[in-house]
Parts: sequence; C-alpha cells; structure tokens
Amino acid sequence: MTTQNDYDKLVTEYRDLQLRVSRFSSIEQQLVNTRDQLDHELVLYKRLNKFNKDVLKNLSEVEFIELVAETIIDILEIEISVFYIEYVGEGKNSFIHVEGKNFDNSYLEMIAKDIKKIAVKSGDSIPEIFTKRIFENYESMNFYSDGISFHFFEKELGYFISLFGMVTSKKAPLYQRLDAKHETIFGIFGQQVQNLMANRKRSEKIEQQIQKISASEIELKKLSLIATKTKNGVIISDKEGRIEWINDSFTKSTGYTLAEVIGKKPKDFLQRKDTDSDVNTQLSEALSRKETIEVKIVNFTKEGLPYHNLIEIMPVFDDEGNHINFISLQKDITAETMFLQERNDFIARLGSLKFFYESILNHSPAKIAVFNPDYTLSYANEQLLLKDTIWIKSQGKSLEQIAQDNLSEKERLLNILNAIKTSVSENRLVQFEEIKKENDGNSRYVLNNVLPYFDDKEELKHIIVSGINVTDLKTIQNDVLNKNLELNKINGELDTFVYRVSHDLRAPLLSIKGILTLLFHSEQFNENVTEYLNLIQNSVLRLDETIQEILEYSRNARLEVKLETFNVEEMVHEIFADLKYTNPDNVDFSMNIQGSPILKSDKSRLNTVLKNIIGNSVKYKKSNSNDCFVTFSLKQLEKSIEIKVSDNGEGISSKSLPKIFEMFYRGTSTSVGTGLGLYITKEILNKLNGTIFVSSELGLELQ
Repeated sequence: MTTQNDYDKLVTEYRDLQLRVSRFSSIEQQLVNTRDQLDHELVLYKRLNKFNKDVLKNLSEVEFIELVAETIIDILEIEISVFYIEYVGEGKNSFIHVEGKNFDNSYLEMIAKDIKKIAVKSGDSIPEIFTKRIFENYESMNFYSDGISFHFFEKELGYFISLFGMVTSKKAPLYQRLDAKHETIFGIFGQQVQNLMANRKRSEKIEQQIQKISASEIELKKLSLIATKTKNGVIISDKEGRIEWINDSFTKSTGYTLAEVIGKKPKDFLQRKDTDSDVNTQLSEALSRKETIEVKIVNFTKEGLPYHNLIEIMPVFDDEGNHINFISLQKDITAETMFLQERNDFIARLGSLKFFYESILNHSPAKIAVFNPDYTLSYANEQLLLKDTIWIKSQGKSLEQIAQDNLSEKERLLNILNAIKTSVSENRLVQFEEIKKENDGNSRYVLNNVLPYFDDKEELKHIIVSGINVTDLKTIQNDVLNKNLELNKINGELDTFVYRVSHDLRAPLLSIKGILTLLFHSEQFNENVTEYLNLIQNSVLRLDETIQEILEYSRNARLEVKLETFNVEEMVHEIFADLKYTNPDNVDFSMNIQGSPILKSDKSRLNTVLKNIIGNSVKYKKSNSNDCFVTFSLKQLEKSIEIKVSDNGEGISSKSLPKIFEMFYRGTSTSVGTGLGLYITKEILNKLNGTIFVSSELGLELQ
C-alpha cells in the first residue's frame, strides 16, 4: 500500500515538473522575442540617429528631401516613400520626391492630388496608418495595401508638407504590417522633420534679412558715389531753388563751376530768350507746388551752345515734413533726341515704302495673306478680301479662331494651317491646290504657296501665303493630259500593228526562203535562171532582215528591262562564230577582257547591241583586203562597264558621223543594210541607261 502511494506521488510530482518546464520554455521564448524586438527597434532608432547626424550637414533643399525620403524607407522598413511639399502665397509651387524601386513616375501628378485630399481629412502633425480599404478610394493609390502618413502645415512660413510610406499589394507578403510601433517612430521622425524644415526656413529668412541690410548699406554707398561720379548732372538747391552744390558731370556738360553758379537759380544762366515758354511755366508751377516734375528742355552751355536736356526735379522733405531742398537730375539727351528725330524720319520713309509695297500687293492678281509666327493674320491684300470675304474681319485672329468663326470653311482653313506648320517646321516652300465651287456651279482651281520668312538669326518673322487662280492652266493641263493619253493609246496600237504585221509578213518570207533553198538543192538551172533566183533570195534576205529589226525595235519599246547574270565572253564567241559561218571571208576576230566576264544586265538586249555593232564591222570591211580584223574589248569600271569594238573597215566620213544613229540612215554608198541597226542599238542603250560613241574617219580604223 505504501509503495503504491509513493508511486502516485512521484507521478504527480513528475507531471507538475513537466508543466513548470513548459511554462518556463514559453516564458523564455517570450523573453527571446522581446529581446529580438528590442534589438530591432534599437536598429531603427540607430537609423533615426544616423538621420539626425546626416541632416546637420550643409544640405541643399533637394538633398534634404531625398535624405528624408530615404530615411522613411530605412526606419519603417517599407517599400516606397513620398515627400510632398507645397508653398503658398505668391509664386506658389510644389515639389514631390518618391523613393523606392518599381515606381511609375507617370503617377506623380495624380499622387500629389490624392495626398492633398488625404491631408484635408487627416490630423495635423499626427501619424496615421492606412489600409487597402482606405487606399481603394484614391485612384493613384488603389494598388497599395499598407501605408502611413504624417502631414503638417506651417502657416507662418508658408508651406505644407506630407510624408508617406507605402507597400504595394504585390509586395505586401515581403514586409511587416504597419502597427503602433511604426506609428510611434514615424511620429517622432515626422516631428523632427517638421522642426528641421522650420529651422531651415527661418534660417533662410534670417539670411535674406542680413543680405537686405548689407545690400542697403552698399546701396547707400553707391548712391553717394553715384552723386559724385554719375555722368548725369546733379544740382542740389535750397527750398528757394538757389544752387548749393553741383557735381563734376554738371560742370563738364555746361562749363560752369560751383563757384560761378552757387546762390543762383539754374534758369538764370542755362536758358535764353528762345527757350520754350510752356516748359518754363510747367517748371515754375511744379516747384511752387513742391511736386516732382520731369521735362525736356533746350539749355545752353557757357559757350552758348544749345543742348537737349532731360530734367527731373524732386523736392526733399525732412522727417517732420518740412520742405528743405530740391534735387535736380539733368541728363544730356542731345544724341538721343537726334537719334529719335532720325528714327522718326526713318519710320516716315518706312511708312511710305509700306504704302508703296502694299499698293503693289493690292494690285497683284494673286491673293496674298501674311501671318505672324503665332499664326495670327497680319495682312491680307485687296484681291484676297474681294474673293474671300471671311478674311475681312479676321485681322489679328489666329487661323484656328477664323476656322471656328466660319464652320463652312473650317476644313479648308485647317488645311492652310497644316501647310503653314509643315512649311515652318521644314523651312521650305509648300504648295497645295484648292478646288472651289463658284456660284455659277463651275470649279475654280487655286494654287497656294506657303513660304516662311526667317531672319539672319533663324528666327521666324512671318509666313506668306499666296494663291493664284490656275483654272485656265488646269484646263490646258487636262487637255494636254488627255491628248497624251490618246497619243499613248495610238502609239500602243501602232506598236501592236507593227508587231503583228511584221510577224504576218515574215511567215510568207520564210516560206519563200525555204522554197528557194529546195530549188537550189533539187534542180540544176541555167545561168540566167540561177542569177534571177539569187536576186530573189537576196531581196528576201534583206526584207527578212528589215522585218527582224522592226521586231527588235518593237520588243525594245514594249518589254521591260529583264536583269540576269550571264557570261559576255561566251556571248561574243557565239556572235563571232555566227559571223564566220555567214561570212566565210578571212576576218581576224580577237577579244580583250579586263576583269570578270560575268555581267548583270538584260542579256537579250545586250546580245542585239553586240550583234549589230560587230556585224557592221564585218559587213563594212574593206573589199579585197586580207588583213581585216575586229577586236572586242571590255573593262569593268567602278559603277559601269566599258565595251569597245574596233575594226579596220571602210570607216565613216565626218559628214555622216552625226547621223548614223538616225532611223533609216545609211552611212556609205555600199551599205546593204536598212539603216535601222544603229538606231535600234541607240534605243536599247537608252533603255539600259547606257551611252554609245563612235570615232572614225573614212578609210581608217573605226571604234
């Protein structure tokens, strides 16, 4: 029995011990958490202390704002911070600075507006925590989940500041939620910023006052120096107007010394009988009323020379309001007066020229308008005012305003405005056409020219818009266009006709050639019949050659250029071989190619050109000569190729040389061709953007 009781007691004590250990572990964990929290808060306060040290440096206002924004992120361990300041009174302006990654600067203006709305609803100098539910009421902040603010308004110093710390919904899991400890430290920080900013502003005001005092002392010294050193004359007289003191400039300009004028009134020695009496009356009345007056008057030097004088006379009163002196400032404006007189003469001449040129513009058949750089109408000539009444009351109005006043013409006026803007931006003449319906139903075509005028400094001065009635010219142009279309149609039909006829003519010719070939091979004829058949065959060959050349001409005119890569050396070899077969007489063919023989051009057309030129060299070789030669040369240039064909044939006379590329022209009496070969060659080369030159003398070598 005793043993069982002891066992139960031990179990009870063991369980009690376990419960105490659990409680101790819980208390130990709480202490660890408290220690970690205190360590963390200590870190935050150290950051706050670092801010207090950094802010004591000589920072500009922008650097101060940036430091505050950075510190908000540091002490709150938050994603984004905002510093917004707005000044009140004259020259009101604002500034916002946002610190933090991934912030879209396009929201700055919206955030500033929403911050002001929040500040109106919040307390002054009190930190306040915001949740996502509150942020959803503001357009620029609806993607933030947590935030804290501190606002304060310094009426005496004239500014309002709002400090904000925020976390976006996307990054919220990465940051600790804002709570009372954040409010506490942010409240302390906000009050520090409030005091620091106030001290900065008060220091600035004190500095400005010190500068004003220093400036006043400097100004007093300057005034004293000006009185003695100024180039304008200065007279100090008593309350009766008698001179007490003059400066050196007065002596230099008039020739009078202080000893000569002291105790005298200026009018007693500076004026003559012909001085303007009205000005004298004005002076006397102003002085008697003790008023400030400024007048222009002609005075005279000690030598009696007149000069124009600008005089300002001011009464001087003591602290009790008693009149004690007059101060007179006198400026020699002779040069200025002469300049003004010359300027007025120039303006008069300019007005005369303006009238002259306006008369020319008003009698011009063109409609002319001149616009200022801001697109307001400066001038419209009579022709424009007569034809377009909308311009009559548009002087000084912008084109956009004129368009609004004349909705039926709005599109046309905006087209003119767009043309003006293009002309100004590109600094060039812009032309465009207008079509206007007249009251009689007919269309009127107007060609408008827009030209900007820039001065030597490339500053825009005017834009000149002129319009010319081109209805008659348009009618003639349309007639010419229609006739060109008709002519192109006729030419096309003629090309088709030539092509078809050539084909239709060649078919029976080929049949005749075939029959003649059969006759020569199958029958034996007497000498006369053979001669007649040879004549027939030669005539058929010449006619077939003519038809083939007409076809070549037609193809060149109808078909587009077809570029392909080919070997020109092989092409020339084939031409030489064909000519040796058809002309068995002894001719020495040679070739000289510098560079690659591979060309990119229209193979068919170039083949025709080379056949014609090399064929002519063979066709017109010297008769009874055993040393005839034809040489083909090719040289690759940078952007083109040079081909030369030389021979020692009959040559061409200087009289015939200018005509050999004309249609149907044959250069020699022995010529057996049609006169089309070189003409077609020239046309093909024109199509290939090429040129051809001939150098030859009768009986000498040809190139």
